[in-house]
Amino acid sequence: SLKAANKEIFGIYGLPAYHMDRSDLLISFGADFLETWLSPVEYARKFKAMHRLNDGRKGVFFHVGPYQGLTGTNADRWVSCRPGGEVVVALGLIQIALDVGRASHLPEDLRSGLERLVAPYRRDAVLTQSGIDAESYDLLASRLLQAERPLVLGAGNAGAGANSFETHLAANLLNL
Repeated sequence: SLKAANKEIFGIYGLPAYHMDRSDLLISFGADFLETWLSPVEYARKFKAMHRLNDGRKGVFFHVGPYQGLTGTNADRWVSCRPGGEVVVALGLIQIALDVGRASHLPEDLRSGLERLVAPYRRDAVLTQSGIDAESYDLLASRLLQAERPLVLGAGNAGAGANSFETHLAANLLNL
């Protein structure tokens, strides 16, 4: 599903090499990059570089998912949601980004398509459908909008369910 989502958004049917070590905010929608996702050794090294103190600052990591494995345990904030709720949260974050003008660089047809897609994902709907708590959602949105170099990862191996493709699409759109 990750390859298909990459083809859909970026035109490349393949697996990416994420520059996690260069990000100041990392959001994972279930990608267990410290355990089984893509290349755990590579991403453990990059995560350590992103998360270490550098000039008095360090990157922040949010893990959104229904369970807290090794990757979620290492998060600065684990955000619990219902199984499958990850995609709802990601679509809600796209909706917020559009509302504050963060997609002005995108072509108009893509922007208007995204606006139609995420229109049902206002804050209250996201909280109800995903089971996420309001404080965590507000903090996640705020940190995403404040980040200079955010990186969003989609579904993990355990998330290879019915909405895995949609979660990867939403993550790619947030990165775009």
